[in-house]
Amino acid sequence: MIRRLCHELLQVYYARSEKTFRRSLGSLEAIQRKKLADIITSLQNTTEWKHLSASLSYEELSKSVSVKSYQDYAALIERQRANGENIISSEVVRYEPTSGSTDQRKWIPYTRVFLNEINQAAQVWLGDLYKRIPAIKSGTHYWSLSWLPQELRGLTNSNDADLFPAYQRWILNQLMAVPSEIATLQSSEAAWWATLLYLAAQKDLSLVSVWSPTFWLKVSEDIQNNWSEICSALHNGEWNKFSTELAAHLGKAPVRDVTDLNPDDSEFFVKLWPKLQLLSSWDSSSSALWADKLKSRFPNVNFQGKGLWATEGVVTIPYQKQKCLAFHSHFFEFRNLATGNIVPAWQLQKGEEYQPILWTSSGLLRYPLQDRLRVTGFLQSVPCFEFVSRLRSVDLVGEKMDAAWVQDLFANHPEWQAVSLVGVRLPKPQYILFGQNVANVDIEKSLLKVHHYQVARQLGQLQPAKAVEVQDIFNFLKQFGSSRLAGQNKIEVLFSIDALSD
Repeated sequence: MIRRLCHELLQVYYARSEKTFRRSLGSLEAIQRKKLADIITSLQNTTEWKHLSASLSYEELSKSVSVKSYQDYAALIERQRANGENIISSEVVRYEPTSGSTDQRKWIPYTRVFLNEINQAAQVWLGDLYKRIPAIKSGTHYWSLSWLPQELRGLTNSNDADLFPAYQRWILNQLMAVPSEIATLQSSEAAWWATLLYLAAQKDLSLVSVWSPTFWLKVSEDIQNNWSEICSALHNGEWNKFSTELAAHLGKAPVRDVTDLNPDDSEFFVKLWPKLQLLSSWDSSSSALWADKLKSRFPNVNFQGKGLWATEGVVTIPYQKQKCLAFHSHFFEFRNLATGNIVPAWQLQKGEEYQPILWTSSGLLRYPLQDRLRVTGFLQSVPCFEFVSRLRSVDLVGEKMDAAWVQDLFANHPEWQAVSLVGVRLPKPQYILFGQNVANVDIEKSLLKVHHYQVARQLGQLQPAKAVEVQDIFNFLKQFGSSRLAGQNKIEVLFSIDALSD
């Protein structure tokens, strides 16, 4: 009864945000100009941006603020983290980690106003979702927006529930299949085991929202592979593993009688989660292959691809079966990748490819994301996009390998089930193709079609490329993924490393 009431309250609340969003689809420029003024106003107490006036137009502000990468902001953010001053941000709630290894890690300031911007996008998405698939109200939800690995536990209090106001957090907690306290566990292994038990105990699970499709593939595989232990733990209501830590933080273990379920049954997941209505994850570009695998594993469940959400901000949300610009959340510019021109959102052209540039209340102004987007059309005046690829290139010795070219290569050879092309610098520069069916692939032949690669090979600067099969995609991502947050690990089709570890 309480769960149903909570769903009804959320649906009514989110419907208001969705209605406002829908009614303003024809007012992109006006909404965006007001959003820019609101962002500048929110930064008036900062030393870096207090000279900017909210009365200035976009055209004037764009002349006063240059496009800046994280490297340009890094020293300011470190000072701000160290002494608590309002340097580029005001009222910071937390710093959210992103990127890879420790020396590459970015810490993005999350302010209260910025969290409201993110919350706005989430509300519109959920409002549309409740309207299109009302059956998600039938049960519990699992959201895994960020999964902290061992080395980040204790460094951040990252909790995705912070995206919502306190009263919404209370309501959402009544609906979550897995308690948010799992994020505070010091052991990632204990957290993973508890997650598996809670999910297997949820016969009413109706919605699963994750970033990477490989994350839910791993969850489902681990439940099947450890079914005997999971079944025993649920039957007895005991943790069986990590008992001291889990009992101290989470209390009693979940209980469910699942002794009649057989993990080898083709209908296993249908019987385990009979009310599951929706799976949501990345499904474009390098994630397409794994999203297809996820759809095959859950053929009777609705699937929805994610929009483009970065740690630094949200660009698109799934809306009316398209990936629509989240134009109520931040101010957006876009660099035309063919001409180099930077234009506001109301000047985009269908079919053109762009790089998004964000202005947000976190204090990151004119901040470019490393993503290539193609405009697929418009909802009234608001552009919709397709994620094409990351804007990434690898240049070990001057060969200038491009991520978009590699993505096209993989798309033309789906039988490879390719994961990534990796440039390895040591002991001698070389490219290695990793994939699930690449044992007989002559990747060298394909790469020799790239002029600069061919030259580098002829000059002896590169060793011949080779292919290596990888079967455990989740562990591959843990080692090489673009994020240290396992649930957010996106498969990069092209990247470089210094050397392969043994």
